[in-house]
Order: sequence, then C-alpha cells, then structure tokens
Amino acid sequence: MHEINNINKRLRTIKHFSNYFVVALVILVLSGLIVLAAQGYDIDRSTGQVIQNGILLVETEPSGAVLSINGRPESDRTSGKYPVPEGTYDLTLSKDGYRDWQTTAEVFGSKVNWIYYPRLIPETISTSTINPLDDLKFIAQNPDRDVIVTSSSSNVRSLSVYDIGANEIEPSQLVIPQSVFFSNDNVVSGTIDFVRWSSLGRYLLVRYSVNNQDDLVLIDLENISSSINLDRAYNLDFTDIVFTDNDSSVIGLSGGVVYELNLSTPLLGEPIANGVKSVFMNNNRIWLQRDTTDGSAFALLTDPTSPLVEREGEITTARVVDWDGVENMVIANDEGVFVYKDTTASRVENILVSKILKLDGYQRVTSSANGRFIALHAPKVSLVYDLENLRTYSIDIGTENSVAWLDDFRFYFELAGQLYIQDFNGSNSYQIAGFEKNYPAFVDSDFSAIYSTAIRSVDGQLVFRRSNLEL
Repeated sequence: MHEINNINKRLRTIKHFSNYFVVALVILVLSGLIVLAAQGYDIDRSTGQVIQNGILLVETEPSGAVLSINGRPESDRTSGKYPVPEGTYDLTLSKDGYRDWQTTAEVFGSKVNWIYYPRLIPETISTSTINPLDDLKFIAQNPDRDVIVTSSSSNVRSLSVYDIGANEIEPSQLVIPQSVFFSNDNVVSGTIDFVRWSSLGRYLLVRYSVNNQDDLVLIDLENISSSINLDRAYNLDFTDIVFTDNDSSVIGLSGGVVYELNLSTPLLGEPIANGVKSVFMNNNRIWLQRDTTDGSAFALLTDPTSPLVEREGEITTARVVDWDGVENMVIANDEGVFVYKDTTASRVENILVSKILKLDGYQRVTSSANGRFIALHAPKVSLVYDLENLRTYSIDIGTENSVAWLDDFRFYFELAGQLYIQDFNGSNSYQIAGFEKNYPAFVDSDFSAIYSTAIRSVDGQLVFRRSNLEL
C-alpha cells in the first residue's frame, strides 16, 4: 500500500511538472509571438508564409485625403497609420476638389515609415492681381515668409512692403533716407539690388550702385530712419556682410579683413581676422574661407588659424547647412559636390566627408531651407541629394527653367511662361499660373498661397499676383 502511494505521489509530481512545463512553454511561445508581432511579423493568410509588416504613417495638408496603396483605397483618411508588409508600394492621395498626389514608397519592416510632406493642390487655382509693378528692380521675401518687399528702378528711395501674413493687399510705402545715398538732392539716381535678409528679418541688405561706384546699405524696416550706408559710415569698401543671429551686429569683410560692426554705435573695432576670401554664418557660428596653395581652408571666426575643413581645387560654392541636428558643410568645385558631416568636431580627422553629386556643366548649387536636400543645377537637368535617405534623384528641370526651392520639399520652375511646382524627387508637377521667370516666386508660411510676377497679356504690364492653394 505504501509503495502504491509512492507511485501515485510520483505520478502527481510528474503531472504537476508537466503542467508547469506546458504553461511555461505556452507563455514562452506567446511572449515570442508578441515580440514578433511588435516587430511587425505576421502570417500571410493566403500563402501561410511569415511576413514582416511595417507602419506607413501618412500626413497630408489638407487632411482627410484617401490613401490608395497599389490602387486599393484604404478606409481610414489621412492623417493615418497603415500597417503593410515590407516592400515597395505605389501610393496615391485623393481628395475632392484637389489634384491627385502620387509617389512610390519603400516600406521597411518593424519600422514606422513616415511620409509627412504631401501638399494637395486644388484642381482649380484662383489667381488674382495684387498690384502692377512698374520698373521692378527686385522682389524679396523675409525669412519668416510673412513679408514681401519690392523695389522700383525708377524710384530708388521707395520700397513697397506687403504684409502677406496679415493678408494685406495694399502695400505700405517706406522711403529710404536720402542720407544713405551719394546724392545730396532729393532726386536720387542709380539702382539698388537685393543682397540678403538679416537673421530675424528686421534688416534688408542692398547694394546701391551709381556711376561705377557701389556701397552696401543696411535698410532698417522697423525704423527706416535708422538705415545706414555701411561703406560710408565705417569708411571702408565692404565686399560682404553677414548677420549674427540676434540682428544686433554684423560681420563685415573688406579687403580680406574681417570686422565686427555694432549697429547701435557705428564705431569700427579692431580687425578680427586677415587674409579672408569670404565669410558665412550658421547657428551663430561665423565661418571664414581662406585661399591655400592648392585650394581653400575653412575655419571658425573664434579660432581663425585652425582650419576644420580643407579642400583642393577652385571652390565655386561653400555653405553650411543643418539637418537632423547635425551641421554639415557643402563644398562644390570641378570635381563635384562634397559634404563634410558634423563640422562641430574639433579636428578635421573627426569629420566624415562624402562626394554626393557630379554633373557636367553645372551652374548652381542650392539647398532646401531645412538643410535636408542638396541640389546641383545644370541648364536642362538637376540632381538632388537627400541627406536623410542618402539617395540621389535626377529631375528634368534646370537653370533654363529658373528652378529654385519653394519650401523644404518643393521646387518651383518656369515652363512656357507658366509657373510650376514639383516635389524634390521630380514627382507631382503642378501648373499654377502665368509666370515671369526673371523674378522669384514665394509661398507664405502656411502654404496657403503662392506669390509671383507675370506679364499681363492685355497690355504687357508686369503685375504682382497671388494664387490660392486652399479651397
């Protein structure tokens, strides 16, 4: 009897351990399935094969568009999340009253694949004339994209300021003080040309030219009477001016010598650096370019004798752009376009350099405002490099089309007297309105309208126009 009890006891023990093992095995299997599911793995019901899903996250402006994946409409409207197996897909975005937007997207398993730049353009665009532009010399938009300034060659002292952020149709008129010009008469001859905006958009730097003489003039849009002729005020011939981030001072280059100019008290300080070819600014860091025996060297103004970047050959373009929290230097010469990554490194050995673009006969190098895209433009074609995806796109528009960046993700260009916009990768080309390509086009801060110039067909008058991008 005692032996039978021992056998029963052993059987119960074995049964308990078997149950524990089965429970543990089930928990382990379920945990593994949960982990795999979290990583996007699933079973294809039609084939029984294990597949890995990714998440396609699509945002649009305006929202409420229907996303079709490989021609099949999804039930959820944008902005939305769409789980799909890893692979390449044809995407179409549709919304009543708007033109379709299309692209091809590569979805990676276990990742969120974010498409956040689509802008839907109305099928019918309403374009209205704001003002005629008599003898337009230049037209420029401030960094915040809420102000546009025009200048007429027939009236050098007058500026027209359009507050597009407030939807003001009638421009305000600013009269530049006569004291910044060469003439002592009320009638001022010569021309002014746009150079650049200050960091915060308060100042407009222009070049005033007359009788083979030119000066750099700083126009104060907040207090026009405080505008200043920099060359005359400091008794120097400045070849370039860059602004610090807070608009309180500028860095001037004259005869290879760099000075800091305090705008509140026009007193010239001691030279900061010598033998400088050009200056440019990024994130309040001033960069200097110097010629070397076989190329150029680039250093920070804070340590001008210690180059961080050096490049052989004749440099045609040098600029610093930010992308994804990294400061990159873009340099172009006859060999191509090079990107030096993370120029915040203290030594040149710590900077990774890559050659990203090469295009025979190129004329311009540009970058998008967000620093993600670098473009190389030849007369009939452009190459665009994506610093995020490390991909190059070739698009069939070039300098002959007056191609330029409209915003972070789109170009504008001219074709047969019409204004077009197009995505960075060459897709989704949309005709907007008539366009005079000798002047730039602008979009406002919320992409609700495009502002451009056009020749009016009825009388040949150049006019300033607004094209609505919202219904």
